[in-house]
Parts: sequence; structure tokens; C-alpha cells
Amino acid sequence: MPTDSRALATPDADSEKRTAWNVLAPALFVVMWSSGAIATPFGLSQVSPQAFLAVRAVGSAAAGWVIWTLIRDQLPTTRRQWVRTVLVAVLTQFAYQGCFFVALDRGITPGLLALIVSAQPLLTAVLMQTRSPWVWTALVFGLGGVTIAASSELSTGSNTVAGIGLAAGALAAITVGVVVQSRAGTEVGLWAALAVQSTFSAVMFTAATALLGVGRWQPGLAFVESAAWMVLVVSIGATALLYAMVRSRDNISVTGLFFTVPAVTAILDLLVNGTKLAFPVLLGMLLTIGALWIIQRRTRGT
Repeated sequence: MPTDSRALATPDADSEKRTAWNVLAPALFVVMWSSGAIATPFGLSQVSPQAFLAVRAVGSAAAGWVIWTLIRDQLPTTRRQWVRTVLVAVLTQFAYQGCFFVALDRGITPGLLALIVSAQPLLTAVLMQTRSPWVWTALVFGLGGVTIAASSELSTGSNTVAGIGLAAGALAAITVGVVVQSRAGTEVGLWAALAVQSTFSAVMFTAATALLGVGRWQPGLAFVESAAWMVLVVSIGATALLYAMVRSRDNISVTGLFFTVPAVTAILDLLVNGTKLAFPVLLGMLLTIGALWIIQRRTRGT
């Protein structure tokens, strides 16, 4: 009696798809998220931070709703779902992005900013009450790797109290926001959540721009390309991957990916701007990759 080869192949095919997703999603996320630090300066050379953030938020909301009309996943319906969705918007989009951009404007080196924000896995471990000594060891090594990678910028005199305080605000906002988003489960569709959150973010950034003033506004091709990249690749693509991963993975294994962002940013800076890779960056990269490998292995219980 002939057997159905497709039925026999299904488990293996599903396993291969899961394996591909487990490898491809984190890699794509890190590259896409890291590219934001390369794309943003091109836009900020022509417009003010508040104007850039407002345009980015409006563009993200428009793109988010276009995608939602094609997919039409579940919108928030209950009060609890709406409160949680809006809270994530306030934390991960308005507070995090606002603090990040203004920190650079008020005085902090990109290296120190990257170091402070990359402490997210450590703060997440505290919030999630992680007890595994292996995970804590890996987190410390990961932060050490980021410190080494950013060491060339830590001793400069261009860091201000305001810049450091805003960087800490960005760290707190993205950490709590991702934890809240991970606890939302699948009650609200991924694209619905992203569209709604982008809309609230657009309203808040537009109001902030109206209050503060547009500031510098000399948009050219560099701004258009930078804003388009930030909307489609970072705000939509990378954020969607982040939300998808926190729905199916341990929080620490996902946030641990942020350890690699400074090193990947340095590689992209080399490819785009020709900036040379210093030895500390390479050493820090090896430490963060090793730390991430331990985190991924231990949080999966293998």
C-alpha cells in the first residue's frame, strides 16, 4: 500500500521551518535594528530631531495600516487590551525614541548611549527575576563586550548629565515596553498592535513638534531616503520581528540580541561610511556573540 510521502515529510518540514525562523529572525532583526544608527544621521543633517521623529511616526502609522488592511488580524477590543497596547506605544515608541534622539542632541557619545541602552538584557533579567547563574554570567560578559566595543568613546568629554539621564530613560522605556508587549500574548494581532501603536506615536510626536516648533527644516534626498528607511526597515520590519519573537521566546533570549547591536552597527558603519573597525570592537563582538550563545542555550533549557 503506497504511503503519503507528504504526510511523512511534514514533521521534518515543520522542524526545518522552525529552525530557519530561529536563525533568520534574530539575524535579520539585529541587522535591521542596527541600521537605524547609520540611517538616522543622514536625515538629521537636514531636519531637526522632533521633525524627523514626527515624520517617521506618521509614515510608520500609514505603512502599518496599509499592511493591516491586507492581513486584518485582531484589533484590540477590551479596555485591558487597549490600555496595554497604548502603554507599549508610549514606552517603546514615544518615550524610547524621544529619549534616544534627544540624548544625542543634548550631549552623549553614540558609544556611551549604546552601552547604556544595551543594558536592557540585565534590566530584563531583574524584572523577570532570573535565577540561572549561567544566564547572569552570560549577561555580565555581554555587557563587558559592549563596554570594550564602545571604550574608545567613553573617555571623551562630550557626555553631559542630561544626555546620560535621557539615555537611562530610553533604557527604562524600551525594557518595560518589551516586557509589557511580551505579556500581551496573541489576543491582539501583531500588525494590529503595530498599526495602533504607530498611530498613537504619530499623534504624540506631532503634538510635541507643534509645541516645541519644527526647528530646522531643509529636507532633501538624504532626509527622504533616511526617513523611508527608518519607517519601512526599522519601525515596521524590525519592530514586527521583535514583537513576533517576544511572543514565542523567552524575554531574556530576545533582549540579549541587543548586546550585538553596537558591534553590528560598527560593521554597517564600515560598509556604508568606510569607518575602520578598531580592535576593541572586534574583541567586544566576540564576547557579545559568546554571551548570546550561552543565553540562547540556557533559556531554551538545553
